[in-house]
Amino acid sequence: MKIKWSTQAELSYLENLNYWDNRNKSHTYSDKIDEELCKLEQEISISPYFLAQYIEHLDLYKRNFLNGKFAIFYQVSEEENLIRIIYFRSNKQKPL
Repeated sequence: MKIKWSTQAELSYLENLNYWDNRNKSHTYSDKIDEELCKLEQEISISPYFLAQYIEHLDLYKRNFLNGKFAIFYQVSEEENLIRIIYFRSNKQKPL
């Protein structure tokens, strides 16, 4: 399946990377986040429901990564063969 990011998810992702770059004065942790997210995108493109938690009130699926520190929330459209990533979140943020 193809993966498409919402503008909101993309901005949140970039803000998180920027935060960790500035906090650590290094790109090492941001690179690790990016690497793990790429692996997760590959996994969900093949099997979007595997290990995903369905959030009924949001009508979204959630997958945690990097030892539960971050999560993506997404919709699956079988008809369009498309996964839409709606939110990228640090799990330290206030829940949706």
